[in-house]
Amino acid sequence: TIRRKSHAYETIPWLGFVFSRLCFAGRALSIANGLLSLAMKFFVSLVYVLFVAGCMAQTPAERATVAVTQLQRWFESDKGVWSGVGWWNSANSLTALAHYERYLKNSTFMVDIEDVYDRNERKQFLNSYYDDEGWWAMAMLDVYDLNQQEKYLDMAQVIFTDMTKAWDNTCGGGLWWNHDRKYKNAIPNELFLAIATRLYIITKQASYLTWAQEEWKWFLSTGMINARYLVNDGTANCKNNNGTAWTYNQGVILRGLVDLYKITGDPSYVTEAQKIANATIQYLTTSGGILQESCEMTKNCNGDQMQFKGIFVRHLSYLHVETQGTPLHLSSYATWIQHNADSIWNTDRSGTEFGVYWSGPFSGSNATLQTSVLDVFNAVVFMSGQ
Repeated sequence: TIRRKSHAYETIPWLGFVFSRLCFAGRALSIANGLLSLAMKFFVSLVYVLFVAGCMAQTPAERATVAVTQLQRWFESDKGVWSGVGWWNSANSLTALAHYERYLKNSTFMVDIEDVYDRNERKQFLNSYYDDEGWWAMAMLDVYDLNQQEKYLDMAQVIFTDMTKAWDNTCGGGLWWNHDRKYKNAIPNELFLAIATRLYIITKQASYLTWAQEEWKWFLSTGMINARYLVNDGTANCKNNNGTAWTYNQGVILRGLVDLYKITGDPSYVTEAQKIANATIQYLTTSGGILQESCEMTKNCNGDQMQFKGIFVRHLSYLHVETQGTPLHLSSYATWIQHNADSIWNTDRSGTEFGVYWSGPFSGSNATLQTSVLDVFNAVVFMSGQ
């Protein structure tokens, strides 16, 4: 039998009492240390949210960086899309990402941009909705503007060629919304106009300008631009259907009109664009001048509608920048966009995430809402020439 050596605290009673209390204190300190570690982690996170993401991020570039960093946490590199959103929403996320990189002269997310292309090029970004295709063509051109890689320009041309199949003589022209060919609406046609003008500016191929001019002529003939100079959703019996005037329909058309002005020098295109922009700011905002989708008033915006507002701001900033130095320029657009950016930052933010109600309160976020807000912060950077 092996005898265990006795410890002093086992043979001297008062030492045992002291040792037991020391053990208890040690265990208490160990637990306290663990709780302190958790508390410190929480404190560090809180400091980041409140100080780094709040106090420090006050320049346009810093705000955009906060938004884009959070956006990329939703990026699924193995699929080349953003999680929890629709196919066309991911095209807009790619556009916002490309704009961030170009405006800030950055290359942080170039690998993610390449992943989008590499994971999806096999299907050429095509599906049964011509507006979806248009968003991807716009995104391809935005990446081309960033890196000048021909594959992105080539893909935009492939997509545009497919979109031309949606044009027929029903209602005198115009694109159908999808392969069902039951609805001719504003957004695929606005995208078609914008892509055509952009491709003409890059390639100087006359056919693209012809398409753009035909599209604009047809669009005007439908009456989809109503008496208040807001663009309604689409047509019925070849005339304005008086559908909802969504903010993105007020935005995309600005790009095509500004580019037609750049191509032809005709100021009437800018005048038309400004009438639509001014109507949007007058009629589609809160009493405080913050952009608002009609579905927000009933709190029932769906995943598509959550994307719309940033698209308007994105294209309004293009109208602002491309008319600078001309008698046509209106500086009030920059002031209005900055006002919206400040409202978002101050009232519609939780840490690094942004929501749907740009005048508050914050009610949750996702990649679509984050992209829409990134469009706004990008616009401020773009206009500042930073």
